[in-house]
Parts: sequence; C-alpha cells; structure tokens
Amino acid sequence: MIAPVAYNEAMRRTLLVLAVLGCLAVPGKSQAQSPTRGLHADRFDARLTLLADGSLEVEEVITLRFTDRAFREVERRVPIGRVDDLIDVEALMDGRVLPAGREAGQASIGIGRRELRVLWRFPETRNTTHQFTLRYRAMGALRVDTRGAHLAWHILPTRHRYAISDAELIWQVPAGVVSQGGPALEAEGWSWTREGEQVWSARKRDVAVHETAILTDHLEPTSLAIAPSRWQVDEDRARQLAPAFIVGGAVILVMGAGMVVMMRLRYPQPRVDHGTAVPAAAGSLPPGLGTAMTITRPRVGLPQMAATLCDLLARRVLTIEEAGGTMTIVVPPMDAAAPRLRPHEQVVMDALWLATKQGRLPLKDAQRRLMSVLSAFKAAAHQEIRDAGYVDAERRWAARSMTTSGVVTLLVGFAGLVASALWVSSMGPAAMLVPGAVIVLGVVFLIAGETFPALTTSGVSVGGQWAARAAFLKAEAAAHRAGQHAEEWLPVAVGLGLGPKFAKSGAVVSWLAGISNPSAALTAIIIAAGSPGNSAGISAGGMAGGGGFSGAR
Repeated sequence: MIAPVAYNEAMRRTLLVLAVLGCLAVPGKSQAQSPTRGLHADRFDARLTLLADGSLEVEEVITLRFTDRAFREVERRVPIGRVDDLIDVEALMDGRVLPAGREAGQASIGIGRRELRVLWRFPETRNTTHQFTLRYRAMGALRVDTRGAHLAWHILPTRHRYAISDAELIWQVPAGVVSQGGPALEAEGWSWTREGEQVWSARKRDVAVHETAILTDHLEPTSLAIAPSRWQVDEDRARQLAPAFIVGGAVILVMGAGMVVMMRLRYPQPRVDHGTAVPAAAGSLPPGLGTAMTITRPRVGLPQMAATLCDLLARRVLTIEEAGGTMTIVVPPMDAAAPRLRPHEQVVMDALWLATKQGRLPLKDAQRRLMSVLSAFKAAAHQEIRDAGYVDAERRWAARSMTTSGVVTLLVGFAGLVASALWVSSMGPAAMLVPGAVIVLGVVFLIAGETFPALTTSGVSVGGQWAARAAFLKAEAAAHRAGQHAEEWLPVAVGLGLGPKFAKSGAVVSWLAGISNPSAALTAIIIAAGSPGNSAGISAGGMAGGGGFSGAR
C-alpha cells in the first residue's frame, strides 16, 4: 500500500478542548480522503505465496505515473498487528534493489511496534512512470483453530490516494495443502482464474481511490500442520480476559462512587434558603475575605489579593501618586500610629514595605512582591475565615482527604495506563479499562473534594449573602451601571473579577483623585496585584492482515 505523505472551570476547559479537537479532526479526515493530484497507478500486482511453516511471502508491485507536478518520494506502510513479524524486507525501484539511506536513489525501511514503513526516495520527477516493488515475509499470518488455518489479507492498501487502472492478485499455496472451497475476495468486480493446481489469480480494472479487497481462504486442518501464531494466542487470551477487565473497571467505579456518596451522607451540606439571602453589606467582611466566600467552601486566590490592595488604597492606608507618567504606591512606616490591620492585609503591607525605597514603590514593581507572598496571603485569609467560625474542621478534613485521594488515585491510574499500554498487544485493549476506571475515579474524587461543603451553617449563610452581592454587582455591570457603585464597591468588584468593567465605566473614585487617567490607573493596579481573572479582559487494521497506507509526494 503505497501512500502520499502529507462541573468546575477546569472541567469546562477540558470539555472545550475536546470539542475543539473534535472539530479539527473532521476537516483533517476529509482532507485525508482526497486523491493526490498528478498521481495515478497504471498497475498494482500482488503475489502472495503461502509457505509450509504458515508464513506468507508477499510481493507488491505498483506502477505509478507522475503528472502535473514533481514527485520525489513514495511511501508504503503495512500494519503488523495480525502477524508475528515481518522479515526479509526489500524495496526495489524499476527492478533494482535500493540501498538503505535517506538520499535520492535510496530507501528507508523501518519496522516499529505497529507497522512497517518503507520510503522510496528518488530525484524529483514528473511526466514519467516508475515501478515500485516491496517484498517481505509475514510470519504467523494465519489464524489456526480446529477447523483449519484461515487467511484474511488486504491485497490492496486500505488507504491509497490514487486510482488504479489494473489490479491483479496471484495466490499460491504449497503442494498438498487443500483449500476448502477455494480462495475468495471480499470485494466486488474481481474475476477469478485457476492458473494451476495450487495457484489462483484475480483481476479487476478501474480500482477507485481507497478501494481495497480482502483475500480469504480456509485450508484443511490436516494439510497444514502449524501452531497458532503469537498474535492469535494473545488475541484469544485478550478475548477471554475482557469480561474480567470490564467487571473490574465497573467494580472500581461503583466502589469509588459509593465512597463519595457515603462521605456526602456523613457530612450533609447545611440547609439555608439562598433565594431569600440579603446581599452582604459593605464592611461586613473585608473584600479579600468576603469575595472568597461561597456556599460550599472559601476560595482564596489572586483576585482576593487584588481586592485587598484596592481596599487598602480606598481606606487611605496606602496611597498612590503619579509623577512623570509613573505611578507609585506610597507605603507609610509601620509604627504604633499605623492603623490596625487584619492578618491577610498585613501580609500585603509587609510585602510592599520591604520593597520600598524611602516609603515608595513603583506600581510596576509591586506585582513581583505580591506574587512572592501569595501563599502566605492565602494561609492568613483561610485562618481568619476559620477563626470566624465559618469553616467546619471535620468537613474541611473530609474535603482535603478526598482531594488528596483524587491526586493519588490519578497518579496510580496513569501509571497503570502506561503499564497496560505496554501489554496491550498481549492482554488486549480491554486491559486499559481498569486503569481507565481508576483515572475516572481520581477525577471524581478531585471534583468531589473541590466541591465538598466545608462551611458551617453560619458560613453557608454568609456565603449566600456574598453570592447575592456578587449577583447584584454582575447585573449592574451588565446593565452598564457599574460607575454608580464604584466608590463603595470597587474593591469587592475587583475580587469578583469585575474590575475591567468597573475600570471602563469611567467612574472616578475619591482615592484616585489627582490621577490623570483613573481608568488606566485602576487597570495598572489590578495587573500589579497579579489577578489573571481581572487582567485578562483589559484593553490597555480490522480483522485482516495487510492493508495500511500508500501514497507519494
């Protein structure tokens, strides 16, 4: 066969990637089905000779006519999934054996785990005809059972991007071997001729692009004494083990799902009517903590750090100045007269103060400092939320245990998947169901751990209030009324990922008075705090042997 060479945010992103890959696969497939311009096969001759040991001598001769454009390579790939090995491989061009190499007038022959790949190389040519021959011996080409030996072999490439004017097959078996009913072709339009006692031939004209044919023959069990091939033994074993692998994978999934259900029943989520929740009032919690509250568990990240920085600026704990087009954060000395700050706020202040020179820090340098203390900021914020009684210690332990179990389970599953892939030829693809089920279970554990309700009843109530405030601010921003709420709610909006919309609203907040471009200043502050959510939108082989691929370029 000679071929031309030519439930959370993470889950949503995964589904999007799979959808995009699926869309990309469709045009790629249709392109692979198109014929190669300027390439035509005048003849394709296949000669298959069965030897006494059950191996198959194969000779393929194709006469290719190149027109319209220049060609310099012809490729042939032969799958080896249903043979034990391919040996004595030779590549000829115009009757001459080509030496191995990568230069013109040479051929590359490579036998991998899945296929034989042959590449004929020659000087660029057009408007001419050349003959390409591939010879090899396929070991273990027959399937053997109590009824005899059976052959199923693609005599044409399963994928060939050229039409064939004339195709001919010659099939020969050893003396004394009896064919049960004679050979047959699983294709239409072929005419058979008996050439001798043990030789048959079949011919067809005008073979279409990608059209193939499978030669089948059933030989008497007493006329050919050979043992089952290695691939057949592996295939039979895989068929026997497949139900066990299926049951094993199902048991793993059921047991894992049962563990998740039991954990949910053991730690049910507190019941709170969120439909009547009153939006959180200003000052009920600092923006860095309030925007971290949800109805299941607190989530602290870069947006909360950005909200804290804006809140410190809004409260005049920090100030911002502009000189010569450069914005600078002014950090007051940390002395007894300084306002008392919460631990998560103090982390931000300390990080900025240690980087200042004479109490000032260029805004563009603030991001590196704040990013370096993100872990400390998270730890301080989570500790404050726990000290406020919003997190249940047992629920938190259960959630972390499930997340840890998910990570460990995923690692075990991927390790098992690699091991199964190495043994898939002998154990069958069903062997991958068990590690596949372990991987799925790991994903389930991770999702369950990340969404596990860890809040107390009061924590759920507060989470509902902040969820209601978030819904209100999002609705106002969508209605282009963000500017009306900027003075009071800007730090909270930044923590909710609404910073760009508030920055573009044109509203002027008092703590940015004196700045020539408040919108640009706010954008720079959001970026300096390192919040990615805020800065992203800112404008600043089948049952037969043979087959394979065939083409030229």
